[in-house]
Amino acid sequence: MGHSDKCPDELKLVIARISRATDRMQRMIAEVLDFARGHLGGGIPANPTLNDMAEICRSVVDEISAAHPARPIALDTSGDLRGPFDRDRVSQAIGNLVSNGIEHGQGSVEVAAYESEDRAYVITKITSHGTPIASDVLPRLFDPFARGDTTVTRRGLGLGLYIAHQIALAQGATIDVTSDAAATVFTITWPRVRSEARLAAASG
Repeated sequence: MGHSDKCPDELKLVIARISRATDRMQRMIAEVLDFARGHLGGGIPANPTLNDMAEICRSVVDEISAAHPARPIALDTSGDLRGPFDRDRVSQAIGNLVSNGIEHGQGSVEVAAYESEDRAYVITKITSHGTPIASDVLPRLFDPFARGDTTVTRRGLGLGLYIAHQIALAQGATIDVTSDAAATVFTITWPRVRSEARLAAASG
């Protein structure tokens, strides 16, 4: 009787492990497809629609916090953060950067989103702590597999930063990174006007 009482719990653990493994494989397959699109097929497509960056960031933080309850993830948003963002792709980019902070850092990860002073851009910052990124790696950080063995041998294929970079480019955004003993900070500056409209305004 005691053995049969344990079965449901044991089955739940097995099912949970299978589910996590399946999710991980799906993410890896998606990364390979995104790599192919970005590296071989002319970039990762984006379909910007009106979205609120605060809501996007909150959803990402909630999802990753649920998967990593032992790691605090702070969220700080301010101002009007609506703009032409591809919600799924922006979520993927920010999620990749937060996951990178969880994977390679220690302690808390901080996510911030705010308006630029001229309100022309929405800025997102993902800050993590721990060993800084080596100076010789920084210039090629957004290349596929740039972080070498530590990324490839741990969860995933080492494509997360590359994909985040490609997603930013597809929406006319810029992505920058600084890293020192205090913190590693990824900053994405998202335009509030679609790039085609900015180009038309500049040429007109």
